Amino acid sequence: MRTKITLLLLILVCGFLSYIIFFEKDYNTDPRISDARGLILSPEIAEIDYLKIESSRLPTTPILKKTAKGWELVSPVNWPANFFAVNRILAQLQFLEKENSFLVDQLNESDQTLADFGLDPADLTLTYGQKGEVNQIKIGHPTATGNRLYILSPDKLRIHVVSLSLLESLSVRIEELRSNDIFETPVFEIHSWNLQLREAGNLRVRLARKEGNWLFETPISARANKPAVETLLNQITDLNIDTFVKDESSDLDLLGLLNPSMRITLEGNGTRESVLIGDQVPDQENNTLYYAKKENQSTIFTVYIDFLNTLESAQIGLRDRRLFSGIEENVQSITLAKPGSGSVLLQKLENGTWQVGSRGADQSLQTMPGDVTIITNFLRKLLWLDALPDIGFVSDAPSAADLEKYGLELPLWRVDVSSKKQSPDAQETEEESDEIDLLLESIAFGLFEGVGTNHVYAKMSHSPSVYLLDSSILRDLRTTPNHYRNRLLPGIPEGAKINTFKITNLQDEEDILSIQTTAEETSWENELAKLDEAQQKAIINLRQSLETFEAKTFLHNEFTASIDFAGKTQPWSFLLEASITPPGGDGTQTIPFSLHLSETAGGTTLLAGSAELNLIFETEQNFLDAFTTIVSQRPEPETIETPEEQMEETSSLEENTPPAKVEREEEIERENPLIATPPSQ
Repeated sequence: MRTKITLLLLILVCGFLSYIIFFEKDYNTDPRISDARGLILSPEIAEIDYLKIESSRLPTTPILKKTAKGWELVSPVNWPANFFAVNRILAQLQFLEKENSFLVDQLNESDQTLADFGLDPADLTLTYGQKGEVNQIKIGHPTATGNRLYILSPDKLRIHVVSLSLLESLSVRIEELRSNDIFETPVFEIHSWNLQLREAGNLRVRLARKEGNWLFETPISARANKPAVETLLNQITDLNIDTFVKDESSDLDLLGLLNPSMRITLEGNGTRESVLIGDQVPDQENNTLYYAKKENQSTIFTVYIDFLNTLESAQIGLRDRRLFSGIEENVQSITLAKPGSGSVLLQKLENGTWQVGSRGADQSLQTMPGDVTIITNFLRKLLWLDALPDIGFVSDAPSAADLEKYGLELPLWRVDVSSKKQSPDAQETEEESDEIDLLLESIAFGLFEGVGTNHVYAKMSHSPSVYLLDSSILRDLRTTPNHYRNRLLPGIPEGAKINTFKITNLQDEEDILSIQTTAEETSWENELAKLDEAQQKAIINLRQSLETFEAKTFLHNEFTASIDFAGKTQPWSFLLEASITPPGGDGTQTIPFSLHLSETAGGTTLLAGSAELNLIFETEQNFLDAFTTIVSQRPEPETIETPEEQMEETSSLEENTPPAKVEREEEIERENPLIATPPSQ
C-alpha cells in the first residue's frame, strides 16, 4: 500500500514539473522579482553606458558616456566624470523603488493629464542607454506632501511615486558631474615623469623610479631626492581645475598654449598623461592662476599652481645633495690617500670591529686595532656629505680646464669607500655566497672656493659633476694610522695581584714610590695604609687608570730613549715599573709592566713611552693627575751629614763666632762631659 502511494506522488511531481517546463517555458522571473521587490527598472540598469540629463532648471545638458577608462563627460565639455556623482545616479536607478503607482489610462477617469503631474512637458528627462539602445524616464512634480516624486515609466504606461532623492541626484551642476582632478594616475603607479621648460630652451627633465628610488635620466644621470620628488608629485597630482574656458575656439597662442611654458607628463601602469601650462590669467589678484589643457584634449581650463618655481628649478631642487649612496652597515673598508703622504686603510672585520692598516718601509701591510668610536663617527660624516644648498652643484659637465681650476685634476685628498651592494627587495638567505658584490664609491677633494671660505670643491669618481661642500670633513682626514687606532692599551688587568709597584726618578735614580707585596705578611692594602691619605687616593686612581689604560693621542710608533718635549730633546724623567700576577694565577708566573714618563707640561700634557709596545703617546688626564700627585707629594728624604760636613760647618761657625762666645762654649763643654765633638777622621 505504501509503495502505491509513493509511486503516485512521484507521478504527480513529474507531471507538475513537465507542465512548468513545456507549458510555462516563457515564464520570466525578473519582472515578477522586481515587482515583488518594488523595483521599477530591471537589473540590467547596472550595465548602462550612456546618460543624458535634460532639464529647464539646468543651464546645460550633461551627456556622459562610459569608456574603457571609465565614465566621461562628453558635453558640454569633454572631461573625465566625477566617479562619485555618476555612481550615485547609477545607484538611484538600480534601486529605484515604487511606493505607489497607477496606470496612465486611468487619468481620464479623474479628468487629469500628464501635465498635472509635471510629466508633459517633464520637469526633467533622464535618457539612459546600453549598447545603443536608449530609454527615458520622465520626472515630474513632487507630491503634495513634498517628500515624494512622480515619474513616468520607460514604457510610458504607468506613473510611479518614488523617493525625492532621485531628483536630488540628477539635479546637479556641471561642476559636480565633472572630475576636479587634472591627473588621474595615483603617485604610487607613476614610474616616470618629465618636465619640459620653454624658458630653459625647452630643457627636458626626466626622472624614473628604479628599485624604490628616483633617478634623473635627463639632462644628467644622477640620484634624485626621493622625499622631495614624491612631495612634488603629490602636489602635481593634487592639482584641481578652477574653471573651464567656455570658448574652446580661443587662440591657443594668445593663451600661451601653442608653445607652452611648461609641459608636465606622468607615465604610470599603461597610462600617459600630459598637461600643458600656458600664460598667467590676466587681471587676477592671485598671480598663480594659469591657463592649461591636456595634450590630447581641446578643453581649456585654468588652474592654480603656487609651486611653479619648484617645477622650474627641478633640475637642481630635486637633486639628491647626498654624495654617497652606501649605508653604514654595509661599508667594508675605507681608504684615505694624500699625494706625497701615503695612505691609510680602515677595514671592518667579520666581528664588526675595525682595524687600521698602513704600509711600512718595506711596503708590507702593518695592522693595528682601530678605534670604533672615531672610525664610526668619521664614517657617518663621510657617508652623509652633501652639496651645499643652492650653490652646491657647481658643474655637471666640467672641462679639463675646469677640473684643474677646482683642484680636482690632482686632488688634495682621495677617499675610497667599499660597501656591500644591497637591493631593497633582497631577502636574506641562510647560506650566503662567498663572493660579495661590492660597491666602490670614491670622492676627491680639491681646492677651497676662495680665500677665507670654508667651502671646498669635490667630485665623485662615478659622476662628472663637481660639487661644493662644507670643508669641515677635512679635519677628520689623516694619513697617520695612529689617529684611527684603538686608544685602549694593555695595562694592568683588573683583579690582577700587584707584586711590586715602583716609580723611579731617572735623573738621580731615586725611588719616589716603592711598594712590595711579595712577603707573606704584606699586602697591597697594608702597604697603602702606611702612606698618607692623599698618596693613597692618588695610587688607587693611578691603578684604576692602568686597568682601563687609554692613550689620549699617539705620537710615534717607535720607542726612543729621548723625546722632543717642551721645545728640546731630553731623556725620559721617570720610570714606572710593576710586577703582576694575572687574575687566577698561582703566583709562579709574573708579568712585567713598565712605562717611561716625561715631566708634565702645563698640567695637561704627560708623555709616556712603552718599549714593549714600541710606542710613544700622550696620557689621559686621569692618569696624569694621579701620577703628578704621587710625584709632587713624595716625602723629602732625611739627610745625614758626613763628619767632613760637620767639621766644615763647625769651622764655619767658629770663624763667625765672637771670641767671648767661643770661650763660654768651651767652658760649658768642659763642665758637661756628655757634649762631645765629632771624632777626627
